[in-house]
Amino acid sequence: MVRTEEIGEMRHRTFGHHDNFTIYSPRPKGSSGKGKADPPSGGYSPDWGAKLSDVLSKLAATGRFHRELIALRGEVAKLKSQVASLGESGVTATDVIQSFAPEPYDVLRPIHVTVTPTDEGDYTARIGDANLTAYGDNPHLAVNSLKFMILDTFDSFTAAKKLGAGPAKQLAVLKELIKKRG
Repeated sequence: MVRTEEIGEMRHRTFGHHDNFTIYSPRPKGSSGKGKADPPSGGYSPDWGAKLSDVLSKLAATGRFHRELIALRGEVAKLKSQVASLGESGVTATDVIQSFAPEPYDVLRPIHVTVTPTDEGDYTARIGDANLTAYGDNPHLAVNSLKFMILDTFDSFTAAKKLGAGPAKQLAVLKELIKKRG
């Protein structure tokens, strides 16, 4: 909807659908202010109305974009807050060990690790099937500690002449997951 009013020497145009824009522009010289305006003179382009409408459409689109951007920023802030609270809530995460490089061991299948924060502020990394758990100040250090524990346990149990039922089960699980090169 476009509404035009003559106010003294100014032309008042209101554009509105969802957003309202009000433009005050000088009335062309020679315009009576009644009915149709006189032909443009001076710096007015014959299609100024169409150009103005195009600019206003772009401005309205920019406003919608700005509102959407503000809404997205709010959503991102909310997600950041939720992610930050995950570490505080004791939520369990998982990691996958796919390599022991540079150590001379091959991973036969991905080793799924459960990483959990503790009440003391550090983290545990655990392989349930092998009954192995290691600790670290952060999830990355906990998983690295577990990798060393896996290799140490594998080497110790492989070298042992006799194992009890628990260690024999642990070694059997580890043999399904890793093998030493050479």
